[in-house]
Amino acid sequence: MILADTSVFVEFFRGNPAVQELQDSIVDNEVILHSLVELELALGGLRPEIAELLKVLPRCESIADSTLLDFINFRNLAGKGVGYVDCQILAASLANGYQLWTMDRKLSRLSKSLA
Repeated sequence: MILADTSVFVEFFRGNPAVQELQDSIVDNEVILHSLVELELALGGLRPEIAELLKVLPRCESIADSTLLDFINFRNLAGKGVGYVDCQILAASLANGYQLWTMDRKLSRLSKSLA
């Protein structure tokens, strides 16, 4: 499964050709949506048809904060410039064996270094 972060969805909705394969991955049932990505997209103002699209995707829920704190300490992530949402997405992708897809270079490098 592919866990796409907010940046991938934003670029997809903008029509960026770099992420157009997201559509095929969604059709092939290969994309899972993190609940925090859905919330970030909602805060950005979703058109009704996009909100409907997101409703059909399988969900990945957040990691418990106590578990996330253990993850941060174990992986030595303090001071690495990763925020709460990105840390949640990163932890969820690693914990569940999902491939993380992001347009964020820092998060991408971090994900590859921890995999």
